[in-house]
Amino acid sequence: MKVGDVIRWNNFPDPRYSQPPGKARWFVCLGKTSSVTPSVMIYIHTTTTQIQHYPPGGPRARNPHLLFNAGSFGFEEPCVLDFSEDPYSYPESDINKNISNIEIKETLDKNTLIIIYNMIFDSPHIPKITKRIIRESLNLNVVLWLPVAA
Repeated sequence: MKVGDVIRWNNFPDPRYSQPPGKARWFVCLGKTSSVTPSVMIYIHTTTTQIQHYPPGGPRARNPHLLFNAGSFGFEEPCVLDFSEDPYSYPESDINKNISNIEIKETLDKNTLIIIYNMIFDSPHIPKITKRIIRESLNLNVVLWLPVAA
C-alpha cells in the first residue's frame, strides 16, 4: 500500500463502526511512519457516503472535507473525506494480516494529494504529530515540497 492509494477494506476490524455483512469501508492511504520506528504505522483516512450532511446549510457543511464523485479514483459511490476526524493509524503488520480483505482500487493524483494535505494542515482536529508524519510521507513519496504544519 502506498501514499494516495484508494482502498476498499472488507471486514474492517474496528469495533467503533459495526458494518453490515458484505459492506466494506473505503479509505485513502495518507502515508506511514519511517521504517526506523519500532512499529511502522500506516495512516489511512476513511470516507463516508453520507454526503447529504455536507451541502451548504447541512450539519457538517463547515467541516473541512473533500467530495469525490462516483467513478473518480475508483470510488463506486459519491463519498466524502471529512478532516474533522483523525485518520486511522494501523501497524503495518496488522494491515499485512488483513491483506486478503484489502483491495487497492486506484491512486489519487498529485494535485488531489496536495489538496488533501492542505485540508489536513488547516484542520484543528488533527494532531501536529500526525500532520508531520503525513507531510513527511507525502514529500518522500509524491510531492517535492509541502510546508511544515504550524
